[in-house]
Amino acid sequence: MFGDIITYEEDENYFITHRIIEKNSASFITQGDNNNEKDTEITSSKILGKVVFHSIVLGNFIRIYLKYVFMIVTVFVVFMNIYWIDKNKNGKEEICKTQKEKR
Repeated sequence: MFGDIITYEEDENYFITHRIIEKNSASFITQGDNNNEKDTEITSSKILGKVVFHSIVLGNFIRIYLKYVFMIVTVFVVFMNIYWIDKNKNGKEEICKTQKEKR
């Protein structure tokens, strides 16, 4: 239990993820990895979850993958907008040309 990383709700809709460093009879004391001071005691009823797996390699892979997917989607959206604008521009020119011919 000591050293486990947990997520708990401090206030309504305010969540904290810290490491357990002490266990009392009915409460836990946590501390963030980059914090110098301990947190206030929390009861087990406030704990929402526990970290069961983490991987630096998998995290880096996902971050790089999502970066390239985002870039590809962005380029696709830009080119689709350019195509749509050009198509509408040509369509409007055809309408103007047809109306001039009718006169």
